[in-house]
Amino acid sequence: MQATSSCPRSPFRDTRFLRTLLILAVPMIIQKLLLSSVNMLDSLMVGRLGDAEVAAVGIANQLYFVYVLFLEGISGGCSIFISQYWGANNRENIYKVMGLGFCAVCFMGVLFTGLGLLAPTLVLSLFSQEAPVLALGKDYLLIICWSYVITGFTFLLSSALRSIGNSRLPMLISFVALTVNAIFNLLLIFGLCGFPRMGVRGAALATVIARVVEFVFLSAFALKKGSPLRTSLGGYFSFGAPFALRVFRTSLPVLLNDTLWGIGFTLYTVAYGLLGTSALAASQIARTVEQVFMVFSFSVAGSALVMVGNLVGAGNFDKAKDYGRKLLITAATTGVVTGIALFLAAPAVLTLYEVSAQVSSDAITLLTIYAFAMPFKVSAATLIVGLFRGGGDASFAAKSELGALWLIGVPLVFAGAVIFKVPIAGLFLLQLSEDAVKLTLGLIHLRRGGWMKSIV
Repeated sequence: MQATSSCPRSPFRDTRFLRTLLILAVPMIIQKLLLSSVNMLDSLMVGRLGDAEVAAVGIANQLYFVYVLFLEGISGGCSIFISQYWGANNRENIYKVMGLGFCAVCFMGVLFTGLGLLAPTLVLSLFSQEAPVLALGKDYLLIICWSYVITGFTFLLSSALRSIGNSRLPMLISFVALTVNAIFNLLLIFGLCGFPRMGVRGAALATVIARVVEFVFLSAFALKKGSPLRTSLGGYFSFGAPFALRVFRTSLPVLLNDTLWGIGFTLYTVAYGLLGTSALAASQIARTVEQVFMVFSFSVAGSALVMVGNLVGAGNFDKAKDYGRKLLITAATTGVVTGIALFLAAPAVLTLYEVSAQVSSDAITLLTIYAFAMPFKVSAATLIVGLFRGGGDASFAAKSELGALWLIGVPLVFAGAVIFKVPIAGLFLLQLSEDAVKLTLGLIHLRRGGWMKSIV
C-alpha cells in the first residue's frame, strides 16, 4: 500500500502518469483522426460519380465491416496477453501469442476473401436488390477483398506495437498508407495524369494498394532486426495446445463481445429506419459526427488497456489500482471537455451537410443529447474496454457490455420504435440507457476490486 499512497491523488499532478498516457494516447488520436478524414474524403470522391456508386461501395463494405469486427476481437484478445507479458518481461510468450493471432487472422482473412470472390452477388443481395447497385458493388468487392488477409496482419501488428507502448509507429505508417490511398483514389477513380478512369473499381484498387504499402512498411519497421517483436519463424509458432487453449479461453469473450456488439449496434440503425428516412438520415449524421469527437475519448480507453495490462503483468497491483482510478477521472474529464466542444460545434458542423431542415434539426438535437451523455459514455468505455480488459477480466467486460446491449438497449429501442412510436430524441435516450447500465455495473465491479487478474 505504500506505493499507492506515495502517488499524487490527482491524475493531473502525476507527471509520470500523464507522460505515459500522452505517449500512448496522442498517436492513437492522430491515427484515428487521419482515418476519419480519409474515409470522409473517399465518400466525397465516390459521391461525385452518382448515387448508385455511393450505395454500391456502401453495401460492398458491409462485408469488410463484419470482418473488421473479428479482427478487432482477435487483436483485442491478443493485446490483453501481450500487454501483461510485456509487463512481466516475457518476450517468448509474446511471440507465441502473436503466432496464434497470425493463424487466427489468416483463417478469417481467407474465409472472408473466399466469400467476396465466390459469392459476391449473394453477399450484396442481403443489402440491396437493385441491379445497377449490385453490378457496381460486385465490381468493387471482387477487387477490395484481395486486401483482407494483409489487413488482418496489419491489425495484429499495430495492436501488438501499442500493447508494448509503441503507438507512434502505427500512427506514422497509417499516415503514409492513407496518403497513398487518397492519391490513388484521385488517379484511378477519375483517370487523372494518364491513369485509366476506373470509377468504383479504381476506389477499390486504390485501397488495395494502400493496404499493401501499409503492410510492407509496418512489417519492415515492426519486425526489423533488434525489434522487441522480432524472433525466428519457429518462435512465433512454438506454442502448444495448453498455451493456445489458455489464450483462446481469455480471448473468446473479447471476440464475442466485439462481434455481437457490432451486430447489436447495426440493429439500432434498423430501429431508426422504422421511423422513416428523415430519422435514419439524422441518426447517421449524428453518429458520424459523434465518432469524430469520440476519437479523443476512446484513445484514453485504449491507453488504459496497455497501461493497466503492463502493471498487472509486472505484478504491481497497487499501482494498477491507482492508475485505474486516475484513468477513470481522466476519462470523465475528457468526456466533459469533448461534450462541451460537441455541443458548441454541432450547429456549425451541420451546415456542411446538404439536408432538409427537419433532418438538420433532428441531428442537432441528437448531438446535443450525445454531448451531455459524453462523460458517461467515455467513462463506461474506459472501464469496459480499458481497465477490465487490461486487468485480465475480459469475461466481466463482455458480460456487462453484451448484457446491457442485448437485454436493455436493443429491446428498449425496438419497443420504443415499434410499439410506442417514440420520436427520434426519445429513441436516442432509450439507446443511451445501455451506457448507464454499463457504467453502473462497471463502477460496482471496480469498487469490489476483483478485476485485476494476472493471466500470464
